[in-house]
Amino acid sequence: QSKLKRQYLALESLEVKYLAINNEDNPWIKWDGGECPVDSATRVELQWNNGEVCRGRASNFGWENRINQGYHSIVAYREVDFN
Repeated sequence: QSKLKRQYLALESLEVKYLAINNEDNPWIKWDGGECPVDSATRVELQWNNGEVCRGRASNFGWENRINQGYHSIVAYREVDFN
């Protein structure tokens, strides 16, 4: 299988996960890359293309899509409140 095909299958699998854990109270927002969509101090929860989920301030993460460069990329995010 080519690297591109494997990446596509990983994203396709993650899309299913993304839909499964989405909820009406705080939905995930699909992300295809670009400039950070929220204020840099905003606390966010992120889904990565490898299936991992993490939290932190928006300024702590690279929001550009770098999948084709061999790096993990954000595929969905949502604002969260954590103290």
